Amino acid sequence: MKFKYFKHTFSALSSLVIVTSFMSATLSAHSAVLKDGYEDEYEAQGKTYQSLGILEDQYDLIEPENNRFPIISPSSKYDKSYPPLFIGTYGEVEEYFREQGMTDGLPVVPPTKLKAEKFIGYSSYGYDDVVATINGRKVKTYQVTANAIMAGCSPEHLPICIAFTEALSDSNYLNSLKSGKLTPMMYVNGPVANQIGIDNTQGMTTEEANIAIGRFMELALINLGAMRS
Repeated sequence: MKFKYFKHTFSALSSLVIVTSFMSATLSAHSAVLKDGYEDEYEAQGKTYQSLGILEDQYDLIEPENNRFPIISPSSKYDKSYPPLFIGTYGEVEEYFREQGMTDGLPVVPPTKLKAEKFIGYSSYGYDDVVATINGRKVKTYQVTANAIMAGCSPEHLPICIAFTEALSDSNYLNSLKSGKLTPMMYVNGPVANQIGIDNTQGMTTEEANIAIGRFMELALINLGAMRS
């Protein structure tokens, strides 16, 4: 009886080991595809997040084999998406943005085209659609998205970021911010505020959604509102 019980247990464990080994091999192979192919090859083949079958954040968490990120332009001054605006390691990307005056001085998430496409799927705009005209410059969806990615926003925050960008097209509003006497603020109401986790209680500045969207506003003023140009 004990031997029979042991036999069944051993069989179950063996099956588990086989399944686990298969899953590990599959994941390892999948990771290898992601690392070896990277974005240039994906772009050439017309692949997307959906066709790759990966989650929205998995791709950019995996460093490419050569450790270089092809980034799209967050600035309305440069309409350059693909070929990318710049290609470099994470440190080189940060240094490039700082030298170009495109950041607030804090670390940023490299805005790649593939990640931007995932974000834009949460909006009603196309990748190259013009969202607004600010200071005579046409601002495209991918440029808004690049700033949202850099700020640490989640894809579901993009419609809010687009709405703020549209507000910047009002020259009276933008000029009032350029005086330096006013701090830009954004009020979000309705079900969407709860859906994306915006907090309106005491201490709301500690909530991740509030912080990320707030930082997007800062980057948008720099890169889309030409506050430092």
